[in-house]
Amino acid sequence: MQNVRCFLAIVCLGALNASVGHASPITVNITGQVTASGYPTIPVGSLVTGSYTYDDAAIPLIVTADPDQALFSDIGDLALAFADGSTITSSDPWLYLTDSDASDSSPVDSYRVSNGLATTATGSFAEGIVLSVSIARMDPTYGAMIDFPAIPDPAYVMAMFPVDMSCVQMDLMDHPFFRDLYFSLTSMTVASPAVPAPCAILLSTLGAGLVGWMRRRRTL
Repeated sequence: MQNVRCFLAIVCLGALNASVGHASPITVNITGQVTASGYPTIPVGSLVTGSYTYDDAAIPLIVTADPDQALFSDIGDLALAFADGSTITSSDPWLYLTDSDASDSSPVDSYRVSNGLATTATGSFAEGIVLSVSIARMDPTYGAMIDFPAIPDPAYVMAMFPVDMSCVQMDLMDHPFFRDLYFSLTSMTVASPAVPAPCAILLSTLGAGLVGWMRRRRTL
């Protein structure tokens, strides 16, 4: 029996070790509040919800010769929903980071998730061409990006990038004007994984096997 207990302890320690670490990809859920709107059915003050996914082990692509600008292409779907049921979804968004200093012409640090070409819009947004969708914040003191170009987690973005630049910009069909909507983020949170931890799976399987083994011993 002592050998069985030792074996159980070793397996449990291995399972716990396997469950430690940050799982990838990471899904970020966002909520926001409309601050300016060109859409009558999406009033100022109304709720915005959405999500996007990124891999925290992604390797950045440098988009310009400036080493202070980084682009991450390994981003999952970007989705936004508004009070009137209108939605915007992009299957190929990008994540941009900017780490500035005092010598730059626009010395701000920024964090921005923007839509790509594959963007689908419904409801109020279906009447035009979506030019830009951004979940974006900036730091005018250019001190937020301390580990550039690592992707900062959502809590850090909310705390260290205080100025919101989140928006939807559209070009209306057969109309000479654009129609824009701006919103401020009220929360950015990491979604909890829906899969059981490896330790729980191994312990359940091992426990069932151990109970069966002990019953067989008692009947012998």
